[in-house]
Amino acid sequence: MLPLVATRTKIYDLGLTEWKRRKGDILRPDAWARKSIDSKRAKQINPSFQLYYQQDVGNGVQLTIKREHFLAFSPSSVPMLPIVLSVDCSQGAGSTRSFNVIQAWGRLGQDHFLLAQWREQCGYADLRSAYFKFVARYRPCHVLIEDAANGSALIADARRRARPVVQAVVPDGRPKAARLVEHIPTIRKRHILLPTRHGGGPISRSSLNSLYHASTTRSMPRRSIWISRQPVLN
Repeated sequence: MLPLVATRTKIYDLGLTEWKRRKGDILRPDAWARKSIDSKRAKQINPSFQLYYQQDVGNGVQLTIKREHFLAFSPSSVPMLPIVLSVDCSQGAGSTRSFNVIQAWGRLGQDHFLLAQWREQCGYADLRSAYFKFVARYRPCHVLIEDAANGSALIADARRRARPVVQAVVPDGRPKAARLVEHIPTIRKRHILLPTRHGGGPISRSSLNSLYHASTTRSMPRRSIWISRQPVLN
């Protein structure tokens, strides 16, 4: 499919002729006014303008992330670190619903350690129970919860306790790939570390797929943006 507004100049081979589409050209200028497109770009959130109208979310950046970009570590080898929980919530239970994801992260210098993850398709009661178990076990200094779906209710419940500090994160409407782009250098420089399997073996492929999905496209971007702005975590 072609983007509504060309994001780069490209020549298309049409068989007997070629079509050169220049950057900024509108796919159907007879049907779309520039003013209307600018309005949609500014106002459309869900789905986002970039996603719905097939715009290039990467702005030319290659979204190439490989297995070897994630280093493994043994949880027992990591010193005590200030911990941040990152929580993404779905609408409800069921096999067709999105996953609820809770992750515990620690940072040491430029390295970010995924210490634990919980990921389930479940209702609010199970999500709430899992959240408070993570809080009791990992004693986080801060918690980031997406203020959407069941996250809004969880924020209200979590804030009834004085600690930890709970930060509501409002979705900005960008597609996952767009949120991921700015963190590719961190990932490719091997600053995202994932825990080994129980017993100290290498990361399994199934575990890596699960951890990769959640850590890169959901929790990791928001956690990295927030944590990078905190000079000291305590």
